[in-house]
Amino acid sequence: MIGSMRKVLAEKGRDDVVIFEQSCLWNCTQSCSVVIRDSERFSYITGRHVPTEQQAEAILAWFDMHGKTETGEVPFREWPDAMRGHFIARIPPVGP
Repeated sequence: MIGSMRKVLAEKGRDDVVIFEQSCLWNCTQSCSVVIRDSERFSYITGRHVPTEQQAEAILAWFDMHGKTETGEVPFREWPDAMRGHFIARIPPVGP
């Protein structure tokens, strides 16, 4: 998934998205996993992704929607179809 994400980000000239590689998320039965992490909004653990450019595009589209919200909650009806069924957990932001 990392290669697909990097390719899509490069093609779009996006340097505002930081990718961190993690060797294991203990999510073996639901890999390929992606964490969308935010210090001020909800963060999300997603899984069962196929490492394709199409899926990377959907992840990036959802990430952009997330960034436009105050809380990190994107209405389900707005999700890209390719993101439906991939969410595993929602994690609240760390409070003061």
